[in-house]
Amino acid sequence: MNGFSWPTLAASARRIPGQLRSRGVFRAGLAYLVASGVIVQVSAATFPALTIPTWVLSLEILFLALGFPVAVGVAWSFGVPPQTRDWLGMATLDHGGGGDPSFSPRAPWGSGHGTVRASDAPGSSTKRSPAAPAIAALPFLDRSPDGSHQFLGDGVADELIGVLARMPGLRVVARTSSFGFRDGVADVREIAHRLGVDFLLEGSVRVVGDRMRMTAQLIEARAGTVVWAGSCERTLVDLIEVQQGLAREVVGALCQHLGQSFCPPNDLPGRSGGGSDNPTAHKLYLRGRARWNERTPHALRQAIRYFERALALDPLFAQAHAGIADANSILTEHGIVPPSEGLARARLAAAEAIRLAPDLSEARMAEALVRQLEGDWAGAAGEFRAAIALNPALAPARQRLALLLAWTGRPDEAREVIRDALAIDPLSPAVAVSEGWIEYYARDLDLAQRRLGEAVEEYPWLESARCGLGLVHLSRGDPAQAVEVLQRAPEGGAPSSAQTALLSHALARSGRVADALERVDAPASEGGFASFSPYYRAVVHLGFGEREQALAALEEAVAEGAPQRAYLGVEPIFDPLRGLPRFTRILEECGFTPRAFQDR
Repeated sequence: MNGFSWPTLAASARRIPGQLRSRGVFRAGLAYLVASGVIVQVSAATFPALTIPTWVLSLEILFLALGFPVAVGVAWSFGVPPQTRDWLGMATLDHGGGGDPSFSPRAPWGSGHGTVRASDAPGSSTKRSPAAPAIAALPFLDRSPDGSHQFLGDGVADELIGVLARMPGLRVVARTSSFGFRDGVADVREIAHRLGVDFLLEGSVRVVGDRMRMTAQLIEARAGTVVWAGSCERTLVDLIEVQQGLAREVVGALCQHLGQSFCPPNDLPGRSGGGSDNPTAHKLYLRGRARWNERTPHALRQAIRYFERALALDPLFAQAHAGIADANSILTEHGIVPPSEGLARARLAAAEAIRLAPDLSEARMAEALVRQLEGDWAGAAGEFRAAIALNPALAPARQRLALLLAWTGRPDEAREVIRDALAIDPLSPAVAVSEGWIEYYARDLDLAQRRLGEAVEEYPWLESARCGLGLVHLSRGDPAQAVEVLQRAPEGGAPSSAQTALLSHALARSGRVADALERVDAPASEGGFASFSPYYRAVVHLGFGEREQALAALEEAVAEGAPQRAYLGVEPIFDPLRGLPRFTRILEECGFTPRAFQDR
């Protein structure tokens, strides 16, 4: 069926009015009707005086009526402005999906080809200078016959998000939110309304053999008009050049449409270093990031394999080193691999990424995650801020910085940062859940329950939302309600050790000791107590009121560098231990002292 679907057809139909406006079809049709009316009125008044037969007037009206669809068709065919030329400055391509295989190269990077001046843009007569314009880059749709190249479309959009984020005064929506509209079904105005943006950038990728055809258009969402459009057909070997050319053209179109105050201070061919000129390595990296974004253990391990294959082709590929660091950090933080294994790999990969490309935002975030796992709170915060400065659209850096601020007793700053993350990534589940966790750590249980409850309703598969809501009920002294929330297994799998430990704690506190012991006594292979990290063993001991055992488990967690030790300074579940000399020493060993957290 070559990708045909009724929803896609319906979406295309909804976009026809905007295309008609942008091509000038409505204006041409109206002008034709007005001119025809004038001609008929003049003929009706003059033909009798000239003794011209009335049937000539009837024939004239018939010809004018038949000419209307012709006039509209000509407007549609020739009303596309010059922005539809190839954005690399090559020959114009056929819009039927083919394209001439023989190219006539001119300048390798055309200057101005494909850009519409603001005064020429459909529906625009003057340059706009809005206070805070916003744009979202949607994932480019995969139009390939076999449908196996969506990772290319995602990678192109990712590249553009990173480039656009460097334009001063422009707010760029992060990938998590914009990629929620990858199916192309929603109308552009609906997408723009939900994301709160003024512009949308959309496009498609079609790969047949080693040939790639890419199309793109920049849309002003309020009017539904096309500000810029372009297409390019090359081999896959030219993917990097095509991406950079597209980025330049889009930035140029926005600069001309919004005014020079929004232009970057220097030429912007792409993001700051860290990439690879090897097209196969670049393609493997895009596949790895696509898997990394899924965040499941299996997908993370696959991502590492893709990154490693990319590095085998280009050992100086900083983005691939950063990808390996990110994947190993998440596997370590989630307790899937021990810190002695995952942290060591992440540390080496992050250091290499920083060495190769110190101005790469992904490298700085990779280093931040490593420093957090090491317990260097100030160093981690500094690296998160560096990543944000390099790429303001990097919402995960804002989200993780907000959590770190909350863990280290700075709730007001955490709220401010998470609000910024929500502004650029309004549909991100991780950001929404983090907002609830921050209020939980700040002891605003009413707001925490509202935010986490909304997250559980909207993202029932997200275990972090369920665990957070269960902890809120425990802090309210309602373990029975916590049990109800925590006993629901996540969709598509068994609960993690975190959820199991919290459920055992809640069962014990609600008086269901036998049920709690049943989960604790389960074999390690089935996720029982023996498989828990020392941190979660401490959580279980506290549910049974065993403070000394809990303290011993926490000491073990700190000694082995358990990632969860970052929560100890503010986690309400450990409030029964606060003030005890032994627990105070644990906090000091973790670095949670009044002056311990000062950004470098």
